[in-house]
Amino acid sequence: MFYQNKNLNELVDNLKKELDTRLKSVFIYGSKANSGTADSDTDLMIIVKNLSAEDISICSNYIKAWVKKKNPVPVFMGEEEWFASCDVYPMEYADIKANHEIVYGENLISGIEVKSSDLRLQCEHTAKNILMRYRKFYALNPGRRELEQSFIPAIKDVTAVLKTILRIKQTDVPRDVEDIIKLSEKIGIEGTDIFGKLVSFKLKKCKIEDVDNAAKNFLNMLDKLLKYTNDMEN
Repeated sequence: MFYQNKNLNELVDNLKKELDTRLKSVFIYGSKANSGTADSDTDLMIIVKNLSAEDISICSNYIKAWVKKKNPVPVFMGEEEWFASCDVYPMEYADIKANHEIVYGENLISGIEVKSSDLRLQCEHTAKNILMRYRKFYALNPGRRELEQSFIPAIKDVTAVLKTILRIKQTDVPRDVEDIIKLSEKIGIEGTDIFGKLVSFKLKKCKIEDVDNAAKNFLNMLDKLLKYTNDMEN
């Protein structure tokens, strides 16, 4: 259980001390939720009633100690803000609903409804942003090393889009990215072969001999991915 994690317990205890009954919920989301491995790189959401700048300030030292243990900075949200943001961040909320663990307080997740229309719109917006960013990057004619490094952060963004498409199609989303790629291919998303190769490269399962060609194919895949998300509207 995560409650056996000393660093997490200390953080929650200090938050309770400073925020008292206004601390509504603390939960883990992302890959470490329900994994039993919350020692580091653990994403936390902290929901506070009537959250203010002063609240964040008085908790700053505790957050710094948490981050020093190689964890990301937790996300603070006000209670009303949490419920009002579902239509703004539907992809993120859908991920949280699918994979979370309550550490302290109320379950403010179960009552959240993520609409497919909001998911599709953010999915298309995200796919468009990835494509435009990578076009700009590729226009600078980067070298082999820069191209290889560019694949890594792009994989996370594209995976998020693929997961969202599967959810819109009402398909169960696997935790493993390679399984996500297989399902994406089955529903007709083109370019999954090059994306699968890039994922294998990230996992150090293979090398990419022709990096420039891989980048071109990846760019073409992003273009097809955008068209797929746009066509889902019709």
